[in-house]
Amino acid sequence: MNGTLEEYKDRDQYFKDHMKRFRTIFRFAAPRDFVVYIAGGGLSLDVILLDELLHTPDSISTRDYIKLTYGDEAVEMVGKMI
Repeated sequence: MNGTLEEYKDRDQYFKDHMKRFRTIFRFAAPRDFVVYIAGGGLSLDVILLDELLHTPDSISTRDYIKLTYGDEAVEMVGKMI
């Protein structure tokens, strides 16, 4: 975890504020990274589980797959939740 306490708090609040919108876009709850949470980093996406839930093809990055499938809003949201 490389960030300030303020950055962790901001991400944590963004995560909480956008959980419903995440579910609306992706049709599943935002997978949480509990290791980061327990270590004091606040709420954060579990990017490995996200990739698995999306069934991202091996031939494309998760970011590009999200952009193509769900759009720019989804890319921005995921970026802020990591």
